Formats: sequence, structure tokens, C-alpha cells
Amino acid sequence: MNGNFVDTNMFIYWFDETNEHKCTISEQLIQKVLKTRSACISYQVIQETLNIVTRKLSSPMNAENAEESFVLFVRRKG
Repeated sequence: MNGNFVDTNMFIYWFDETNEHKCTISEQLIQKVLKTRSACISYQVIQETLNIVTRKLSSPMNAENAEESFVLFVRRKG
């Protein structure tokens, strides 16, 4: 581990389906760091992501769906 962190924006781009290009790129990058364990995801990033996707996106998710999507995505690990 080299001390790199995945930024909240990477997850927001993944959840926000209004820009397919950003969504695809962010998913690929996050999967890569999960698979190679080359970066960390902080608790703060998880909290910020869930707050934004449930309240601030143009089509917010409900809390249960957001949490489930996040957990399933992280568990996939590429």
C-alpha cells in the first residue's frame, strides 16, 4: 500500500448516470485499485458518497439502494 486514496468524486461519477463516459472511467479505476489494493477508501469518502447520492444528485437514490449498490460494487473487486 502506497498511501493513495480513492476520492469521493470517483464514486460520485460512478453513481451519476448523466455522464456515461465519467461513469465508465470511474468504475474501471475503482475496480483497478480494489483488485490491486493500490489505494484506500476512507470512511469519510463512504459517508460523503452516500450523502451526495441520496440527496444531491439529479435523481437521488434512497438510502437502502445506495448502501446496497456501494457494498456490492466494492465486494466485486474486479
